[in-house]
Amino acid sequence: TPRIPMVKDALQLSNGELGRVLMFGGVSGLFFSRSIGSMVVRFGSKRVGWGALPIALVGYSAIGLARNEFQLALGLVLGGIGLMSYFTSVTTQAGTHNALTGRNTLNNLTAVANIGTLSCVAVGSALLGAMSNAEYIVGGSIVTLSMMAVFHTALLPDDHKEDHEGTGGNLPWIGRTVLPLYVVAAALMASTISEFSTNDWSALYTRDVIGMHMRLQRP
Repeated sequence: TPRIPMVKDALQLSNGELGRVLMFGGVSGLFFSRSIGSMVVRFGSKRVGWGALPIALVGYSAIGLARNEFQLALGLVLGGIGLMSYFTSVTTQAGTHNALTGRNTLNNLTAVANIGTLSCVAVGSALLGAMSNAEYIVGGSIVTLSMMAVFHTALLPDDHKEDHEGTGGNLPWIGRTVLPLYVVAAALMASTISEFSTNDWSALYTRDVIGMHMRLQRP
């Protein structure tokens, strides 16, 4: 997000073109989400997570190395699919662990994720002015996703996969139509759209409307 104004300038995009490109990441994750759930049921959440990490890496690397609008859009699509797949994988793992142990794993996961986000913001802000777009985005993606891969090895194995078939097993929310769940999901989707819209445009608004500029050592 902090790099969006620099990417916009580097690719010489208008606000309309930037908005169109940013839409691809969210829309791809939204339309692919049903397929992600099916893959978790079929292959297991841990395997889906392993598959998601390289897709996310390719996507975010493409964003950092993009030279035109199409390449940027392609990177956002792959990054959105990879990240959404990994989030689904980890959330499913947390739900399974919750069911097996009775602990508040899912709530703890959300809390830790927020702490991780704040930590990344602090580190990223310190490095923002010292790196080019490619160095910042590609380098940050490699470091972050490599750390995720290390911790991914500690997740539950997929030997509970057979429980998914038919009854739902330890994951009763998968494959069942529950109206209250869809209502909550719709509210979460609206909240996510609002959050990401704010995040995507905040740096550009701060620079171009409020007039706060940051001097970069290397554009």
